[in-house]
Amino acid sequence: PERPPGTISLGGVPERYRPSESYSLELTLVDATARVGGFQIAARVAEGPNAGRQAGTVCAIDSRVVVATDSASGTQYASHSIAAPADSLRWRLTWRAPPADVGGVIFHIVANAADDDDSPLGDAILTSTVVTQPRKGAPASESTTSGC
Repeated sequence: PERPPGTISLGGVPERYRPSESYSLELTLVDATARVGGFQIAARVAEGPNAGRQAGTVCAIDSRVVVATDSASGTQYASHSIAAPADSLRWRLTWRAPPADVGGVIFHIVANAADDDDSPLGDAILTSTVVTQPRKGAPASESTTSGC
């Protein structure tokens, strides 16, 4: 039988970000057949000479999310700490925008909607992207702390 399609969404990403401002994000995975799920997300500069580099800072706000930094590229990856049961396929995290206008920022999102049978059969990998642009002429947030 054909598997019904699932969806992932990332809420809280502003249409236009203000440098150094923090934003509360929520990733939601909807899949009628999933018994467990997980995700990974990264925020990168979308274009220009710094394309692909880390854009801002991603922070976990509870124990359901972990953040790891790739030592070679400096890219942060937020992901689930353990597979979530079907009734809680939502994760919250914080993103602090870069301290200066870096142009567009793209969030690369991947999620796994799984049937929890310890095999790749019956699972679905979902991908999405969300882009935010800088708010032109907006001064950086007055916060001077690093992180989120």
